[in-house]
Amino acid sequence: MSELDELIARIKARIQVKNAFSGTQEEGKTYGDEKILITARQMKNFRPPEIREMRRLAQSRESIRWSDSRLFYEQAKFMENYTDDKPYEGGAYEIYYPNYQRMSEAQLRGYFTWRTHARKGIFLDAPATYWFVYIYELLHNVGTGTPEQGAVMLDRIWRETKIPSVKARVAEWAMDYCAYYAVHPSAFRCLEERVSREKYMRAISDWNKTADADLYEAMTALSANNTSRSVLVREHQEQYIRLSCMILRKVAERYEKRTGKNYADGMFGRQNIPYREMFRNAVFFDYLVPRSYTCIVTGMTSYTCKGAIWSWSGPGKLKGNDDLKLILHEADNLLRKHYGYTNLLKDSDWSKEKKNIAHKAVDEMFKEIALEERRKVEFDVSLLEGIRNASEEMRDRLIVPGSEEEFREDDLQDKKPETEIMIVLEEPVQETGDAAGADVTGGTLLTGEEKELLLGIAEGKVTAHGREGMRVTLLCDQINEKMFDIFGDTVIEFDGELPMIVEDYLEDIKEIISEDT
Repeated sequence: MSELDELIARIKARIQVKNAFSGTQEEGKTYGDEKILITARQMKNFRPPEIREMRRLAQSRESIRWSDSRLFYEQAKFMENYTDDKPYEGGAYEIYYPNYQRMSEAQLRGYFTWRTHARKGIFLDAPATYWFVYIYELLHNVGTGTPEQGAVMLDRIWRETKIPSVKARVAEWAMDYCAYYAVHPSAFRCLEERVSREKYMRAISDWNKTADADLYEAMTALSANNTSRSVLVREHQEQYIRLSCMILRKVAERYEKRTGKNYADGMFGRQNIPYREMFRNAVFFDYLVPRSYTCIVTGMTSYTCKGAIWSWSGPGKLKGNDDLKLILHEADNLLRKHYGYTNLLKDSDWSKEKKNIAHKAVDEMFKEIALEERRKVEFDVSLLEGIRNASEEMRDRLIVPGSEEEFREDDLQDKKPETEIMIVLEEPVQETGDAAGADVTGGTLLTGEEKELLLGIAEGKVTAHGREGMRVTLLCDQINEKMFDIFGDTVIEFDGELPMIVEDYLEDIKEIISEDT
């Protein structure tokens, strides 16, 4: 027996002797020994009762039916207010899809110690595992108070962390968080660029309603075109903005009439995901389902939950479509020619038809400017003083003594009080979930396989021979059915086994394919 164990034994014996004569024993009760001193080794292996109870949750009868994400949620709610002061000293480690069950006792207490500081705004150096577990708690609104406060904490993590994977995941899950808890995306700095981009895309989508200044700002932002460097733009900015917007509206109008698709959707693409996994790659339990719920996060992105199924609708990634850049380029060059600049821009490879639209637009714009100039009324302010003096002199000559007072009295007696008009401004009607999630194209939609087949037929690379020919024939029938709404006629005919595009529609078909790809 060591000296320390011997000392502890003596103290215990002395306490037992003292209790034997204390007279505190009650009838029917037996008092046993309790530890009042523990060794350093015993202290090291001490398990707080909260952690012990949390571990028992995983062994309970009802937890057998729980998923791993459900178990994490239940344990997180149980440990929501727990704090600790035992940092982890075991060195760096990494756990993929971390949760409480996968951490050792020392790692678990180290996490709660780190979380205690994090909730005070102090983010100590820690492995990515700790950051992710904390983020998973915030995604479940654990320890946040309100979803808005949770958004503030997540945004702070995005700003404070130096771990790239943590930063990327917060940015990825931020939009889902806004939809799940109906939090405005302005709460996240990591969403500023995306929200701005969608605002500009919305302006392009509503080209017939958007003011010139906003439409021009959207065009320059989405095309990444710094027009301020142009000498022409600096000297004729008003005309340049007006012409650029006029060309875009005419191009968009022509595109929508021919394809039935929204111009912005054709340019940027639009995605509709019928089965959306919320907080993908996170340990997340959808604890608020079932519910019938739609949230329009921005003007272009919406989420819908029906029962326990989430769907998503939003803009796709920016395609390799240079229409906006070409519009700005063409407007610049046309105005240079109009004003007689010698340093013209290099001709673009824009389509001939769109260039013709731009040429007509510049002629139309200057006709409108000339008409506005003829209608303009200018006032010579210097003449106002003379007109005022002449009117006062005429008034004095027409007044008969006593008549003014009599007229005013009679006028006041006969005049009836005016009816007060109240104008109530109604708030603008916002889009409903059904309207936001509806298909706005309303026209012909070609699948990727159909577009590929059309391109092959146009280049003479497709035949309808054998078993594969049956598939080609079927696709041609589908294309003819869709194109009938535009051309009112069959666009693909067969010469034996060779499908051919009707010559009258060949150029139109090629243009539709080039615009959609």
